[in-house]
Amino acid sequence: MCLAVTRDIITRRVVDSAIQFVVLRGELTNTDKIMNDTLWIGVYPGLTESMLDFVCEKIEAFFRCKL
Repeated sequence: MCLAVTRDIITRRVVDSAIQFVVLRGELTNTDKIMNDTLWIGVYPGLTESMLDFVCEKIEAFFRCKL
């Protein structure tokens, strides 16, 4: 298991050898736009209210520093 720790937030990278990939040919303009211009937040149904508050605080702190 590989863990990445960034500013008190731990993420786990999971790799499943059974995953198969499809290679598409051609332009994926909308997909590229979403991938490059979207803030991705991983969530799951087991998050508690305090966990969500923690994530919100970290996002707000990030944007306060960037503005």
